[in-house]
Amino acid sequence: MCYSLIGSCLATCCCSAFGSAFGEANPFMGHLLIFFVTCVFAMVAKFILEKNIEWPYTSTDVCNTDACAGNGAVFRTSFGLTCFFATHALLLMVPGCKIFHGFAMFLKFCLLCAVIIGCFWIDNDFFEGYGDFARVGSAFWLIIQTMMLVAWGLDLNDGIIARGTNDEGEANNSYYYFLCCIVLTFFGLEIAGCAMAVDYFGGDGCHRNNTFVAFTIILTIITYIAGGYAGAVGLQGSILSSAVISFYTTYLLMTGLYSDPDHSCNSQYHKDNDAYVWVGIVISTTVLCYGAMSFQRTAMVNDDLADIEVANKKKKKENKSTLLDQAEDDAEERQKKEDELEEAREEAEDRAEASSVIPWSYVKFHVAMTFASLYVCMLFTGWGELSDTSNAFKHSNVTVWVNILTQWATFAFYLWSIVFPLCCPDRFEDTTA
Repeated sequence: MCYSLIGSCLATCCCSAFGSAFGEANPFMGHLLIFFVTCVFAMVAKFILEKNIEWPYTSTDVCNTDACAGNGAVFRTSFGLTCFFATHALLLMVPGCKIFHGFAMFLKFCLLCAVIIGCFWIDNDFFEGYGDFARVGSAFWLIIQTMMLVAWGLDLNDGIIARGTNDEGEANNSYYYFLCCIVLTFFGLEIAGCAMAVDYFGGDGCHRNNTFVAFTIILTIITYIAGGYAGAVGLQGSILSSAVISFYTTYLLMTGLYSDPDHSCNSQYHKDNDAYVWVGIVISTTVLCYGAMSFQRTAMVNDDLADIEVANKKKKKENKSTLLDQAEDDAEERQKKEDELEEAREEAEDRAEASSVIPWSYVKFHVAMTFASLYVCMLFTGWGELSDTSNAFKHSNVTVWVNILTQWATFAFYLWSIVFPLCCPDRFEDTTA
């Protein structure tokens, strides 16, 4: 009785949410909702249901622990999501298939559910290979996430500064106080993260980990100085964007060192710490929401430009038709009819040409979602494997270096975004004072 009531409530909530978010008006948010709902299922299957449900694939010899059963559910969910968004990206690269982006969202969600359910009857041998593929794809997602975080930090700062001054030029100090609170919060988390890294993963004999922590502190200081200088002289950069990047790089440091296989340098080796997973979920969610809004704005601008181009062509044709000789009424009438037919034909050709153009903003969105789906496989399992016997992160030097190299790439990309306009001011005239 209780389960029926809960199920009825969940079904009602989902139907109302899908009815508003899965509409044609906002397919970007609809796809994000599909992604998040599916991820919630993966999280529930991994962290709650793994000890209480017998999965169809657990009868094989590969999976004989609760952790393996949970990882198997995550791998299968990630595979279904990857196929879902990869199919969208491939179809949208076919001219004339733009409608597929927002077509029948609820039906596509039902098909995705059917694919994920069907994956539970696929042997584990296939998903052991998929795990290796997901590791490579996750590395690409970390690069995409880095670039989008940099862009989000810059846009967030510009948005707060823009709202801090009204149309009359009067300052609203509440926005600046809010900006300071965000920066101080991120800075405090960075200090705490570096201190924990020294305590948990550093010490005598742990030269590599000590070096990683020292590099992080030095590069964080450089990032704050560069961001503050860039904001002061009108370049692309700010203290807030530096705080966002430094917080993310500190998270990468902690995640990388937590995966260190050296017992003597990793006091957290035998501990399951879901905090890294939840922080990663929050970061990826922020990036995906920002990316969806950015791609949506790009798509709207492209559609508006196409409509303006068609309207301009139509206006030119109308102006041309008014030059006919008014004295020749019969010839003018025939000419008008011919012009109207020709105009309708050319307008139809213009519309067809506009619809045949590949919507690259849609393609980029679904490619990013494909890599994010691969990253789900690694994020929820701690970069683990299907046959893991523990829910702890996978302890390996490969995982350490993936996170550390991503951290260095993040610092490099952000500093490059500040230095390059300074070195080539002629290409960035609008970003310099």
